[in-house]
Amino acid sequence: MNSSDKRCAVLHTMVALVGLAAGAVQGQTVVTWTGAAGNQNWSDPLNWNPNVVPSTGSFSAVIPAGATVRIDPALITSLVLADLTLGSNATLQFYPGRSLTVERLASIGGVVDQSLGGSTFTTQPGTTTFTSDRVRVSVGSGATSTILGPVYDTRGIVGNSTLMSAVGGGVINASAMTNWNGAWNDDWSAVQRHLVSAVGTGSTINLS
Repeated sequence: MNSSDKRCAVLHTMVALVGLAAGAVQGQTVVTWTGAAGNQNWSDPLNWNPNVVPSTGSFSAVIPAGATVRIDPALITSLVLADLTLGSNATLQFYPGRSLTVERLASIGGVVDQSLGGSTFTTQPGTTTFTSDRVRVSVGSGATSTILGPVYDTRGIVGNSTLMSAVGGGVINASAMTNWNGAWNDDWSAVQRHLVSAVGTGSTINLS
């Protein structure tokens, strides 16, 4: 092989490696919340495994049961994920001015907390599931939550619970829900009342 052939072979190898690297970047990466940084900030890569902040449609984020995660001011304004899993009794809190769009599947088993107002949470029609006894959605002034799942499962939620709450002009669009599953409380002497609540001018919960 002469020097020209060697240069061509090296060039082809480099092009192939670049192509593989590009493919890896474009592929979906699953990142799991660990909270190892000792704070609750989504923006801190040390809180994720692997240590990368999920912020584009090439990522799927998993937040385990009981964790609290803040979509904090240090993040870019608009986050996009391929998929989101929010574990049982976990809390995802939005700071004002932040938005999160889930492009594919959203599994919600905890609290979507937009009570600080001014934020946006959007999932896609028919792709959202509610999976736990601690599901809550709460929006405040100027916040919008569009959660287009077909089923909201209230089984196991004990006592009187507010499942969806909009205050101060907040808006929840749950118009794609076709079924609310429920069951009796294990305590037969108790009465369960699961509520949706919209309080204040402009506050809206759309269940149509």
